[in-house]
Amino acid sequence: MRTAFVGRERDLAVLERCLSAGLARHPPLILCRGEPGIGKTRLAEEVCALAQAAGAMVVWGRAPEAAGAPPFWPWRQILRAMGRHADLPDLAGKLGVTAELARLAPDLFPQERDEADGHPATAEDRFRLFDAVDRLLHQLSHDRLVVIVLDDAHWADDSSLLLLQHLADSMAAQRLLLVVNHRDTEPLGHVLLAGLPRARATRALDLEGLTLSGVRAQLASLVDGEVSARDLAQVHARTGGNPFYVSELGRALWHRSDGRVDGPVPAGVRESIRSRLARLSPEAVRLLQAASVIGREFSLTVVADMAETPEPACLRLLDEAASAGMVGPSASNGYCFVHDLVRDAVEAGLAADARVALHRRAADVVERLHAGRLDPHLSDLARHWAVAAAAGERPR
Repeated sequence: MRTAFVGRERDLAVLERCLSAGLARHPPLILCRGEPGIGKTRLAEEVCALAQAAGAMVVWGRAPEAAGAPPFWPWRQILRAMGRHADLPDLAGKLGVTAELARLAPDLFPQERDEADGHPATAEDRFRLFDAVDRLLHQLSHDRLVVIVLDDAHWADDSSLLLLQHLADSMAAQRLLLVVNHRDTEPLGHVLLAGLPRARATRALDLEGLTLSGVRAQLASLVDGEVSARDLAQVHARTGGNPFYVSELGRALWHRSDGRVDGPVPAGVRESIRSRLARLSPEAVRLLQAASVIGREFSLTVVADMAETPEPACLRLLDEAASAGMVGPSASNGYCFVHDLVRDAVEAGLAADARVALHRRAADVVERLHAGRLDPHLSDLARHWAVAAAAGERPR
């Protein structure tokens, strides 16, 4: 189900201005960043629709998450898409760059297939290839706006990113708009961290969660009837306004007979968080699992004790989790999960026996650390011991 495009009026306005700049031969590169599900691809789709309505050539390239793709795979997709709009072999022949471009897309230049191995052998070969793409784009965008979207750039190979850097540094007096989407929760190389942000043509766009009104509008497109103010506030609090999480909760609201917002974590969210956890070290995952049974906010001292790990080592693990967009600092000088739904999904991913053991461990740690002043912690203790009752702790 495709949800309505809502809550991105300001961001879309920025892209519309960049589109106008591209039409006026002041080509920009948009570096669109944000966590998974925040709406980077959807925003690019909206500006591409506007560009196509204005007669632009719009092409996409996506970097694959799976290993095994050949070098320059996103650019091979881009050249193939361009080949549906223009006679690339004829144009490359006139520019004298057929052999170089055949390295990127040998299927478009079959006469060069034997010489094209897909990867330049030397730095000089690589420069000639980059220059060939640059010259081709200048020719294609001379009389017509060309919009190129490079999606999921955080998974792109180094060669593809270096070509992107070359183009960013050479953009001038052409009808061109480059949109580069990447997650800021993945390990990034120099090009995405420093190279592109410093390029003169770059405009950075950091996407954040939807506001309360944006969440209301998105839910209205998913749920039959008005969403109560209480449900709206809960959805916004649990998701942080992340459009993907909002849509998953909205579908759950639609299908759930009791209409509860605080029910089980939707399967799509659990899978999304599971894949993000898979990129962390096992030690960081175990620390997050321990923190998840404490709550949205958690104390470094408590999770360090639960994990039986020195606090300095826990700080390094929490930095790793923070870089992956899972946790951040809390208002009370501790730590917190970025969204309630992230915490819920981490705990929901625990096996039953592991969940029980962690709640029992949390109860033991809280009782020991706060001995003699337990009153402020009684509700947490009751929650932990209620879960631990499954392991025979019912009297406690």
